[in-house]
Amino acid sequence: MKAVIFDMDGVLIDSEPLYYEVEHSIYDELGVQIEDERYAQYVGSSAYKMYSDLKEEFHFEADIEELIQKTRERIEEIIEIPGKLKLIEGVIPLLQWCKEKEYKTAIASSSHDEMIQKVVDIVDIRQYFDTLVSGDFVKKSKPNPDIFLYAAKKLEVKPQNCIVIEDSSNGVKAANRAGMKCIGFQSPNTPPQNLEIADQVVVHMTEIINILK
Repeated sequence: MKAVIFDMDGVLIDSEPLYYEVEHSIYDELGVQIEDERYAQYVGSSAYKMYSDLKEEFHFEADIEELIQKTRERIEEIIEIPGKLKLIEGVIPLLQWCKEKEYKTAIASSSHDEMIQKVVDIVDIRQYFDTLVSGDFVKKSKPNPDIFLYAAKKLEVKPQNCIVIEDSSNGVKAANRAGMKCIGFQSPNTPPQNLEIADQVVVHMTEIINILK
């Protein structure tokens, strides 16, 4: 392997509970009730995909782009509260190890580009990555492979020489469809995900170092 591609939410940062809180507050405003099992299906995908599906089903009047903007604004308010945004345990040793071993590294996240830029600076991890790839840069979100293929292109590494670290079913499917190896991470606060098609599944970041050795 020559490159390691990281998802962001639930892999690098423990942010899934923040998204859950914000998005469910918006559901309440729309008068929409979503079971947790249904909500889990959208983890790793884009807000546009989620709100489009819900609008088609529940026929609410709210504009999708306005809902996406409202979600972003509320998330940004929360993450700017000192100490609110936390790294997943074991992330820094893993990132340091990848740098020492001269792996090329990228973040490939369905999140908005501005959000990714803010997050990496808040938790001070920008220096560990060669490129940051947002869902804004591709037409189709996970589980489509576009974002990982784009990241590989930016890194100038062939897909078969990349390994992806993902916590969502959508992300694992996307990596698989991109022709990349994938490590599924059972993130502590991500809604339950089916990671069985990942090449390996881990429960702690330090396990990944042993896999990559």
